[in-house]
Amino acid sequence: MPEWEKIYVLSPVTKPEWHGADIKTPEFRFQELKSSLRFWWRAVNYFESAQKMHREEGSLFGSTEIKSPLRFVRLDESELPVENKKNYVKRNNDCENIYFRVKCCCENEEQWDRYQKLFELASYLGGFGGKNDKGSGVYCLNQEEKTLPSDRQTMLNQIKCAMDKVSGREYCIKSNKIVLDEKKKFLPYAMLQSVSVYNPITKAKFESNVKDAQPEAKKSRNNMKDKIMAFSPLMIISAYPAPSTKKGSEMVYPILSRFNVIWQGKYDRTVMNVHYKNYVNACEEPFKIYRSRGIKDCQND
Repeated sequence: MPEWEKIYVLSPVTKPEWHGADIKTPEFRFQELKSSLRFWWRAVNYFESAQKMHREEGSLFGSTEIKSPLRFVRLDESELPVENKKNYVKRNNDCENIYFRVKCCCENEEQWDRYQKLFELASYLGGFGGKNDKGSGVYCLNQEEKTLPSDRQTMLNQIKCAMDKVSGREYCIKSNKIVLDEKKKFLPYAMLQSVSVYNPITKAKFESNVKDAQPEAKKSRNNMKDKIMAFSPLMIISAYPAPSTKKGSEMVYPILSRFNVIWQGKYDRTVMNVHYKNYVNACEEPFKIYRSRGIKDCQND
């Protein structure tokens, strides 16, 4: 059976926390990458029937009964740029010299374009590995082969295009957010509600903003403890490279993906909605001040 294949170069955008079972040794694992693809496929595909979801998911990623038509082959990788690799996972921020060349192979011609768009979408909206919901482990694909999005609107259009292709639905852009304009009752799992893209900031400022947002976000999340499903992410913070006009300044587009809330048990809806709103505000607020500013302005921060 003929195969369709493409070679990708994965380059980290933010510090990766990819590690093995001992949580100490840096390790790039295909299992985490495939889990990321499966997660984002579910997030943008809305199902009313669990049977239909499992059937389509199995045809794409495999199941106990079906072999997945998608597979990865590792070609080569860079040497991790640290002497003490134990410290790499938690403290090293140097991502410039890290890369992984992998070959993506598929036996299903009909699904091939969808896989490529899914890979692209996953690189936009979130990384994989430890703390991927807080901006860690974000990567870009074949950066040297493509032109970086020149502005926020271009970035939004690229993400929307990938979401439309992966889901087979037509998302729309409203107030600088990508949303699905449908009102239906779906299954209780992590579904993407909206994607917000903010004006570019330096990578250092992005990491600082994410760190500053965590105390208040964690406090609000703890107030909802036991009232939401443990697997519900609520919000995932990501970043994508932006063009830089200042030498030595790495710029990124902050990207925030917001998910539906999966409530459980008895709770006061009014109180929980306040905690949820506080959580969202804590994550978004550090990036809102850059909405009306241009790339040159932000590079001076």
